[in-house]
Amino acid sequence: MIAETAADISAAPIHLIPGKSDVGSVQHFWHYMFGYLLPVVDYHLAHASPARRYVLESCGPVMDAVTQECLSCLGVDFVIAERDDIAAQYAGIDEAVLEHWDRFTQDPKCGQELRKRLDRVVPALKAAIPNRCGCGADAALAGRILLLERSAMPNFYAPGGPAEIPGYGRGRRYISNLDEVCAQMQARGYPVAIYEPGGHSVGCQIAVFSKVRGVVGIEGAEFANLIWAAEGTRVYLLRPAGFVIPFQQCLSECMNMSYRQDSCPGMIEPLSRHALQDYFAGMGKPTLADRLVAPFRRWTGRA
Repeated sequence: MIAETAADISAAPIHLIPGKSDVGSVQHFWHYMFGYLLPVVDYHLAHASPARRYVLESCGPVMDAVTQECLSCLGVDFVIAERDDIAAQYAGIDEAVLEHWDRFTQDPKCGQELRKRLDRVVPALKAAIPNRCGCGADAALAGRILLLERSAMPNFYAPGGPAEIPGYGRGRRYISNLDEVCAQMQARGYPVAIYEPGGHSVGCQIAVFSKVRGVVGIEGAEFANLIWAAEGTRVYLLRPAGFVIPFQQCLSECMNMSYRQDSCPGMIEPLSRHALQDYFAGMGKPTLADRLVAPFRRWTGRA
């Protein structure tokens, strides 16, 4: 057993089972968000009374921490356990197989279905989860264009480790010139800043993404945070060759955001400053604060 929210079970527990998907694993952020966490929240909002304890399957230490933060803030009574432990310790309890929302992020034609579901859960999460990060990024990054930095790979995802699918964050792919492009864009008055979502709490990510004007990054699960952003946010994706499922496009269009995608040959690639200036044209108006940024701040969450 990994974590509990209370010592006593107030009502008969129910095992919430992630729906099946042919793509990815709920141990990875995108598929976890749309394949488990958001469906769990949706189930809770629809079945909050009478209260029951939810027995949830572990999605690995990184995702379990997200579950803890989100569901605790919602006042959910839950326990997280390994799948085999659930079978042994909770034999015979009720079960509910949740709808896997991942499929709605794979086809632009499913945009209305995805938006309908997001509108049921996102407002509740935004209202319930406070920003306890204390880093100041939410105020400093308001109105800016985020250059997303991917997180380092935790040991859980290392080759030969316990993860169902190895690889994570920078261990898979990343933009090679974030610092350079950030400095170049700032020098031209563009309100850009580097932000590493995985280095911050969910509350911080909600607060930051809800106030930004644009999001830039390489193919990755960080773009799931677009669910917190406002309609009209501009999204720029650098996509390596071989990726064909339009996850980020589906979500961006579903959220009524402007979307541009450029291709790149490999997994470690530079951003084109000229491409960004073209896409974010009109935002490059230098302010005194922009001219005085030296050096620029990296909001990675790391010392």
